[in-house]
Amino acid sequence: MEVPTSLYWHSWLAQKCRLLWLTLSSIETRVLQEELREIEVRQPIYIAGLARSGSTILLEILNDVPQTASHRYCDFPYLFTPYWTYWMQRRLGVSGSNKTERAHADRLQVSQTSPEAMEEVLWMHFFPGLHDRGAERGLVDLAIDNGFAQFYREHIQKLLLARGESRYLAKGNYNLGRLERLLSLFPDARFLVPVRRPVEHIASLVKQQQLFQRATTENPKVAHYLSWVGHFEFGIYRQPMAEGDSAAEIRACWREGDEVRGWALTWRNAYESVAARCSANPTLAKQTFFVRYEDLCRDSEQTLALVLAHCDLDPRSLRQLSERYAQSLTFPDYYRPSFTAAELAVIDEVCGPAAARFGY
Repeated sequence: MEVPTSLYWHSWLAQKCRLLWLTLSSIETRVLQEELREIEVRQPIYIAGLARSGSTILLEILNDVPQTASHRYCDFPYLFTPYWTYWMQRRLGVSGSNKTERAHADRLQVSQTSPEAMEEVLWMHFFPGLHDRGAERGLVDLAIDNGFAQFYREHIQKLLLARGESRYLAKGNYNLGRLERLLSLFPDARFLVPVRRPVEHIASLVKQQQLFQRATTENPKVAHYLSWVGHFEFGIYRQPMAEGDSAAEIRACWREGDEVRGWALTWRNAYESVAARCSANPTLAKQTFFVRYEDLCRDSEQTLALVLAHCDLDPRSLRQLSERYAQSLTFPDYYRPSFTAAELAVIDEVCGPAAARFGY
């Protein structure tokens, strides 16, 4: 797990000059204003769930559907000027031909042009403190009028214009807590929430934390890069995807070395919360589709058909997608959960009622 030296220093420079890039973004918008008037942000698609729930493979699949445009690895660190950045990439010949297994060591092959979760960088700029260590994220008001809504819409328009596509596609784990905010910005948005059986999901989370903890401890550049790009799920800068008392309880578990209970509380908090919010909000419920990881692996074609229908995407893509991802849509064979009986009991105790809501 390495961060190339050039990428590290470009990222560092972008962090130090964010206000400059915001100014350049405004100039880019003014230059493109005539073209942007013709770009409608219609039915943006958001994939939001816990890490290790199947969100990345969903992103890759939907990114292969005509119409969709997503951020890519090569968009960072110059994310604030999506049109000019893409223009430069094409002239530099940035290619997706050289694929390697990603840092998660989970079989997924990625390249510079692979889709990736990147928009957290935008949220962090407009809402400082979202991921401050020890801060309660519930104190950050995402609805304040600080210019974000206009910037965000224009950013999506510029990305769509650059790619020549009509539907914005984004993966963002932290968007799971912002579905209502996104719905207020885009009333016709479509949400996909990947969910996975707790035992296997927590086993994967524990495995990833061990991997990233070691990497970020041994190589501070990796830790810095992850924080700059807005990934705080794993490693030495790990923060709970929770707020208030729930976050404090999870932190306490991790501090005491109880990884399993900490992750079980994270799972329960995330999925119990979104299920309850959908129950209380008929519009959110209608526009949210829960994608069970097991269904995606076991009955791929039917599950993808439901996903395409929910997102109002061309169903003619289904057969090609099913064939292309036949090898990827399988259960992991490179590790197995190895919990003790006591740990399994903790997972069942903490996650059981919430898991039952999803048929587990």
